[in-house]
Amino acid sequence: MSKFDALLQKFGCEEVEGQSQQECVSKALSNMKIVEVDGVASLIPRTSHLFISSIGAAYSRECLRSNKITKVLNLTESAKCMFIDEEEEEEKVEVEGGGGGGGGGGGGGVKKVFAYKRVPLRDEDTPAAEAAFAAASDECLAFIDQPCANSAGGVNNVLVHCYQGKSRSAAICCAYLLKRKLATSVDEALELVKQARPCIEPNRVFVNALRNMNKYQVEGNDALLEGTCHCGEARWQLKGDPGSITACNCTICRRYGALWAYGHVDDNIRVAGPLTSYTRRGKVEGPVTCEFLFCPTCGCVLSWRGFKVDDQNRLRIAVNVRLAPPEAIAHLPIDHFDGLDTFDDLPQDGRCVRDLWF
Repeated sequence: MSKFDALLQKFGCEEVEGQSQQECVSKALSNMKIVEVDGVASLIPRTSHLFISSIGAAYSRECLRSNKITKVLNLTESAKCMFIDEEEEEEKVEVEGGGGGGGGGGGGGVKKVFAYKRVPLRDEDTPAAEAAFAAASDECLAFIDQPCANSAGGVNNVLVHCYQGKSRSAAICCAYLLKRKLATSVDEALELVKQARPCIEPNRVFVNALRNMNKYQVEGNDALLEGTCHCGEARWQLKGDPGSITACNCTICRRYGALWAYGHVDDNIRVAGPLTSYTRRGKVEGPVTCEFLFCPTCGCVLSWRGFKVDDQNRLRIAVNVRLAPPEAIAHLPIDHFDGLDTFDDLPQDGRCVRDLWF
C-alpha cells in the first residue's frame, strides 16, 4: 500500500460527491493533525455517560475503550465511523441447569463493538443551518438515550464528536443538558460543556437555535420565556406567566412596533448581553421617564426600563415579545394601551399575539 493510500485509509473521509482528490488529501492531513494533538474524550458535567471530543478521540480505539464508550454520534458529513465494522465475541453465559455434554452455555456469538450514528450538520452561519440543527437535535438526543445492545454491565457511554469538537458537538451536548433539564439556561449549559472542553465555540446560529429551543422550559409550575435579538448577542428572560401582552400607540412604541410583557428588573425579568439605550423624557421636555434598551449590533429593541422604584424598591421593566419565537407567545391575549392621549387601558377586542404578528 502506498503512503498516499495509507494516509487516506487512516485519516481520510467517506467519499463526498464532487470532492476532488486534492481536497481528500487536504482533509486527511487536517484530520491527522487533529488526531495527533487532541485524542481526549471529556465527560460532560452532571452526566455519567456523555462525552465530547474532536475526531481525535473518535479515531482512537484506546480512548473509546478506556472510557467504556459503546456508542458514537458522528455529526460530520464525511469523517469516518472508524470502527463501525469491528466485532467481538459475545461473552458466554452459563445457564443454570443446562444439560448435555456441552454444559448450559448461552451466547457465544459475535456483536458489534461500537454502535454508530451519523447525523450530518453543516457548521455554517445560515438560517438553513439553524433550522437543520433544530430538526436534528431530537434525533441526536434519542440516540444518546437509547440503550445499547453492545454495552457490557449496563454501561451506555456515548461520544459526541465533530471535526474539532468546538461547535457542532458542543451545541448538541448543550441541547442534551437543556432537554434533560440538567441545565436551566443556555448560558449554564454552555458553561458546563466548557468545563469539560474549554476550547468550545459553538456557531452563532446553533446558539440561537438553543435559545429558541429553551424558549419555554417548564420547571414545575414555573415557566421561562426567552427572547433574543437578531444577531443573538443580546437577550431577555421572563420567569413565570407573562400574562396579557400590551400593544401601545404612543409616539415611540408605534415606531418600534413592539409588543410588551411586564415585570420587574431581576425579579421575574433579566436582560443580558451588550446593550445601548435611548432615554425618553415625558411630554414637553418633562423629566426622564424610562430608557429603551437595544442591541448595538443589529438594532433590535429588547426592552424599556423605568428609573423610579416602587414602594417595594423594584424597577418596572417590559420586554419586547416580538423577539420570542412566535409559537411560544402566539396564544397570549393582547391588551391595548392608549399611551398617546388618555393613558388608559382600552377594552380587549379578543385578539391575541398571532393576530398582530404580521
